[in-house]
Amino acid sequence: MPLSSSGASSGSSSVPSLTAHVPFPSHTPGGHVMYKNRLQEFTSRSGNGFPVYQTINEGLQHIPKFRSTVRVAGIDYTSKSTFSQKKAAEQDVARLALEAILEKTREEGPSLVNE
Repeated sequence: MPLSSSGASSGSSSVPSLTAHVPFPSHTPGGHVMYKNRLQEFTSRSGNGFPVYQTINEGLQHIPKFRSTVRVAGIDYTSKSTFSQKKAAEQDVARLALEAILEKTREEGPSLVNE
């Protein structure tokens, strides 16, 4: 599925409504933002099911380069960077998805329905 320059692609012509308020990231005691938790909370509140992650290793087994894609409400978001840890790749793509959803919400209002 081709991705746009924003890292998102539409998997179908009709995307479920994402009407829940986009949350501000929470932080762990160490100061790290938990984007995966925030994305899951957001999709749960908006009635769009859970985000589905796919993470692949583009590097070697002993020198991994993980890149993640997450599907939210029929839209795929893929991280632009690779990471040495799978968890970091998934956190990055969750951040990317939340930022894209927030931007789209600002542009189009609270409903993200593709027409």
